[in-house]
Amino acid sequence: MTWATWAALLLYLLLCLGPARRVFLGQWRFTIPASAAGWATVFLTRNMPVAREAWWAPLALGFCVGLGAGAAGKQWLDEVLGGGR
Repeated sequence: MTWATWAALLLYLLLCLGPARRVFLGQWRFTIPASAAGWATVFLTRNMPVAREAWWAPLALGFCVGLGAGAAGKQWLDEVLGGGR
């Protein structure tokens, strides 16, 4: 793993475990699907050829996929579990 992936993972853990966890995890219907899809994308794309030339590509792709999956996951959870706040 590159230094950027380690830094992003450390920042993510600080958000999940630190003093901001209530704000970060308060919107769990978005956060959990976004986190799962984003980190899965980062770990699956880190060995692609473009990742060797652009170190930031897996992180950017993971961020974009995470936003899309988080929005879709929140919409689906709102429909299944009832409306959110």
